[in-house]
Amino acid sequence: MSAVDVQTPKSSRDLVKLKRSLMAVDPAFEKARPQKRRRVIPDPNKDFVELHEVQTEKARLAAEGGGESDIHSDLEGSTLSDSGSEKSSEAEDCIEVRNPDFEST
Repeated sequence: MSAVDVQTPKSSRDLVKLKRSLMAVDPAFEKARPQKRRRVIPDPNKDFVELHEVQTEKARLAAEGGGESDIHSDLEGSTLSDSGSEKSSEAEDCIEVRNPDFEST
């Protein structure tokens, strides 16, 4: 085995420096970083959040971010392909729905 000229990070400061240097070298790391989950606030008069409420929230978030959401590209086409359904399922993963009345232990 040959030795590699990379020192093992000893502290969190070293980890942050290493992470920043990797981000500077390849901007694709920034896109790979997990995004914050967004929350759809449920209507207190309903038991469940409806799909159109989730889609409206996605559209609002896409408008704020300046990008186009995946759900709009899926709805514009008359048929959904396999890749389109994967895009919409990935977009659905980023919205978290919680009911404040239901607390799981």
